[in-house]
Amino acid sequence: MAVWEADRIFFAAGHNLFKQAPRLGRALAGAAMDDELEENLRPAAALGQPR
Repeated sequence: MAVWEADRIFFAAGHNLFKQAPRLGRALAGAAMDDELEENLRPAAALGQPR
């Protein structure tokens, strides 16, 4: 799962995002209100990939 940003528009993609909806919603709302998007949600974090 990851969130991409383009001109302050956020795009989220991933598997079973509904399970993460409350937490993801708070993070996206904060980012939309001029906060930074959390680093662990950026594509480079590779969230959900086996390590």
